[in-house]
Amino acid sequence: MQSGNNEVLKAMKRGHTVETFEEIVKTFRKEIPEITISTDIIVGHPTETEEQFEDTLKLMQEIKPDIINISRFVARPGTTAAEMPQVHGNIRKARSRRLTELQRKISLEQNKKWLDGKE
Repeated sequence: MQSGNNEVLKAMKRGHTVETFEEIVKTFRKEIPEITISTDIIVGHPTETEEQFEDTLKLMQEIKPDIINISRFVARPGTTAAEMPQVHGNIRKARSRRLTELQRKISLEQNKKWLDGKE
């Protein structure tokens, strides 16, 4: 997914939307109820606001992926993103920690069903 906000996805030059991702996850889970869903999230892409990051947290709470691969944005020289205003490193670090905490909560919730023998 990489972000839960369409404006950030557009800035990342991704060809998908939040709504497309949600629909794909919904379809997969309907067809394969025990599927493991994994996604990548990049926190702190240039110009990502706190509200846009909150959209990512909300999306993760809604779709509850089993695995979230979290990366903090690092500009690559020569790219368009490297020329954009950067999100401060401390903010990227804090966002990464918040997403990691959410991931742990979701993972515990998702895995508890296996421990309880309910699946």
